Amino acid sequence: MAKWGTSSWWRHAYRKEHQQLVAECEAFCLGRFAEHTIEASDVVPVWAWTNLLAHGTAAQLRSEETACAYRRGSSQDWRGARAYLVTELLEAVERGVPLEDLQTQVLQPLELDLCGQRSVEWWTTGRWVTTVRTALGAYEHSRRH
Repeated sequence: MAKWGTSSWWRHAYRKEHQQLVAECEAFCLGRFAEHTIEASDVVPVWAWTNLLAHGTAAQLRSEETACAYRRGSSQDWRGARAYLVTELLEAVERGVPLEDLQTQVLQPLELDLCGQRSVEWWTTGRWVTTVRTALGAYEHSRRH
């Protein structure tokens, strides 16, 4: 009889678990955590809708803004809300606010803050949009003054 630590079942489960973790980390860093979660047939946490805003490239954001109208599914309202915020974010960039500054100074800290709040899971799209817009607006206001 094989020991627990050397059984092929355990090694397979261990590798699979690590592969999933690596895939989740990669999706998070690339701003695609919501899509990764949907592909895994899981419920997307509210904070995850902030992930593309916080980590996506300008090209990814423009693509999301354009593609949103053609998507279907139960998460359409969240995708629509995110596309609205993508438009707001890109407009701020057009006004001269560097995308990297908005991401590192506002959106990444906000994403982590939302991730740590259990109550966020019951938020509506409206509350999430208002929270993100408020954070972006406050940052832009502080840059002007």
